[in-house]
Amino acid sequence: MDHPWLEQVVDAAHRSLMGDVSVREELWGRGVSDEQLVQFRVGCLQELPALPPEAGPFVKWYQGGLRGPVFVFPLTTPQGVLGGLQLRNRGQKGYRDYFLPGITGPVSFGLHHSAASLWATEAVWLVEGVFDFFPIQRHYSGVVPVLQKAVQGVLLRYLRRMVRYVWVGFDMDPPGRKSSYLFKRAHLQDFQVEVVVYPQIPAPGLGRLTKDPGELWEARGESAIAEFVHSVTHREF
Repeated sequence: MDHPWLEQVVDAAHRSLMGDVSVREELWGRGVSDEQLVQFRVGCLQELPALPPEAGPFVKWYQGGLRGPVFVFPLTTPQGVLGGLQLRNRGQKGYRDYFLPGITGPVSFGLHHSAASLWATEAVWLVEGVFDFFPIQRHYSGVVPVLQKAVQGVLLRYLRRMVRYVWVGFDMDPPGRKSSYLFKRAHLQDFQVEVVVYPQIPAPGLGRLTKDPGELWEARGESAIAEFVHSVTHREF
């Protein structure tokens, strides 16, 4: 690997997370299971570990925009190469992505684990972010977070090679719905596309209706997510 220090960051963050039950409880409350914490090497950092000089650009980036503890989500290629990190401030909104120079293939959270399902079924469930990913992934392994509001670049080219069927499961808010239908209209020649419509029910403590898989899990629990995922993935396109 060209950037072994990145593994140091992931390992340090994962050890810190697994040693602090209060941090894991926060992630349990967001719909992440213990098994997924281990499988996807999720972590939490209070500060960076000692890193070699070649990690300087990453250290500068980290220190320039983040304050306090952050959750660490490793981003991989389909072959399992660690290609970057997504960092999210613990206890509040906000994240920054860092992709390593020289990684030219597709990179996303859990992409290594979803690759076999995409190959076998020629189908993918797209979501926006990592906390949308976890509840779906427990019941359908071919889920990929795009980490933004659009599918583009090398990730789009990868999907064109791998799948024929796409469930676009972006958020139910106006930007998410707009992006979902823009994708469908733009790629009718590439895929068979179905826009996922999540149940909208009162979101606990938010004063509005649920808009994504994570909020649906928080409102209704595991059995409701399992039933919903099954209903979507077993329908004909």
